[in-house]
Amino acid sequence: TGVFGGATLAEDLAAVLEIIGIPVQYSETIGVVVVVAVITYLSLVIGELVPKNVALQNAERVAMAVALLMYRLSRIVYPFVWLLSVSTQLITRFLGLKTTQETS
Repeated sequence: TGVFGGATLAEDLAAVLEIIGIPVQYSETIGVVVVVAVITYLSLVIGELVPKNVALQNAERVAMAVALLMYRLSRIVYPFVWLLSVSTQLITRFLGLKTTQETS
């Protein structure tokens, strides 16, 4: 998993930092911070920004490619979404608050 891989990378980086003379008490923290920062950066760029740019540059083609999949997925998860909505409304009423439908 990402957590295990991140921890392993942080340990490896900490070992390298110790070799170049950074004290152990700092090298572990620096290793974790650097690995988390790099993973976060890559996740943001590869997982969000690049796909967003691709979709913006090819909006119609991307929309056509994912429309059927999104429709089918919405039909599959509909019962779960309905259950969440009903549960939320019941708990909101139980707490004596107005539901979203009552405030609209």
